[in-house]
Order: sequence, then C-alpha cells, then structure tokens
Amino acid sequence: MFDPRRRSPLAHRAPIRAENGAVSLAEWPFLTKIGLRCQPGRDAEAVASATGVALPTAACSSAVTGERSLLWLGPDEWLLLAPDGEGTELGKALEGALAGQPLTQTVDVSDYYTLITLTGPRGRDVLSKLITIDMHPRAFQAGRVVGTHVGTSTAVTIWLRDESEAAGPVFDILVRASLADYLWCLLADAGREFGCPEQEPKAGESMRGALPSAA
Repeated sequence: MFDPRRRSPLAHRAPIRAENGAVSLAEWPFLTKIGLRCQPGRDAEAVASATGVALPTAACSSAVTGERSLLWLGPDEWLLLAPDGEGTELGKALEGALAGQPLTQTVDVSDYYTLITLTGPRGRDVLSKLITIDMHPRAFQAGRVVGTHVGTSTAVTIWLRDESEAAGPVFDILVRASLADYLWCLLADAGREFGCPEQEPKAGESMRGALPSAA
C-alpha cells in the first residue's frame, strides 16, 4: 500500500538541467534494490529463474531484462534493481531458488541507497572531475559498472545504463541515502561550467576541497 509519508532522500531536490542540455541530474527514487551473494557457476540458473535476468559474470558488467537489472559488484556479489514494490516478491523468489545452498545471501537494501541519474553529452566530463577512473568511451562503455569514491571518500557505484549519439550517456549513480544530498551538490558543482545551476548543500557542507585541484 502506498504510504503518503514516504520521502526519498532527495525529495527536496527538483531535477536540474543545464540550459543547453549538456548535463541533467535527477533522482530515481524508490527503486527496489536487493544485494545478492551466490556462486555464479552453481547458482546462475536459479537466479535467472527467480528474477528473469541472466546473472552477469564478467567483471564490471550488467544485464537488463525489461525493468529489472543485475549489476556485477564482485566475483560473488551482485545488485538487483527492480521497480518499486517488487522487493518482497523478488526476495522470496531468490530465497526459494537458493534455499539450501551455502555461501548465498539476499538483503533488501532499497532504503539504504538511492540512485542519481546523470545524463547529457557532458556527463562524462562531470564525472571525470570527481573520480580517477578513465571515463573515455573506449574505456567506459554502455553496461559497465564500477565502484569508486568521490569527494571526501563518498563511496558510489556508477553504472553506464545507456548511451546514444543524440542524448549522450545515461549514468546511474548509487549512493548511500545519508550522503545523497552531498553527492548531488558535488555533481551540480562539477557541472557548473556546462550550465548546471548552483545547488546549496542542505546541511551546509563545504564544497571546498571536494574536487580535484585540476578541476
């Protein structure tokens, strides 16, 4: 049942878009997020049966079927993303499919994280100011997933969900709910030169020193 009191971590932030369309930011709230640990050689078929998504086994890869996605986080760790409200059903399905198998775990982390979607032709440039990972298209292609840190050691998972010549890349950035506002302001600040409007941190954090000196 829908709870009108429910608020996403960035409910106070309206989506922003540079006037020239170079960069846009928006929260993707209330997604179902389930952390999964299993043994890919043994459990891939069971996971696919329970979720409808093939288990990606290549490092830093992802798989998408309809509105559900599986992101590779490690050799035996994945994150399942699905529409709001599917957590209970999917959690039970995974637990049933993996019942009795050692070294498996499913945890609903829907409320622990939120997603910020960064889009636009200059999206790669914005992220390049904040992280040390090579964001060039030859190194970071659609479907790639990486974990890294931005700003003052804020842990994030970055997924290049899609990319087109017309619209540019679509990055989904997973961040802990308590750090979402800080990350939002970092991204907006990194996009200022491309036309992003200034954002004032809700808790008054200083952005000084958050960006690399070369930015």
